[in-house]
Amino acid sequence: MTTIQDVARRQPGPSPEKERAAQGALEACAGRTLSDAEWARARLLQFVSILRDWHREATASESELRKAA
Repeated sequence: MTTIQDVARRQPGPSPEKERAAQGALEACAGRTLSDAEWARARLLQFVSILRDWHREATASESELRKAA
């Protein structure tokens, strides 16, 4: 049986170049260098944002299914 952890291990992470570019853009907006903790927090917030979008999409799809029934 394949677990979520197995699938996650096989998924490539963000490329180092893209991650550095994103961090640079955030630092430019902030006008300073972000600490490791601040960058980790930004990445976590991005992940939570993705989860929220998925939840909204799932909720909308469920609502559409109920209307069709």
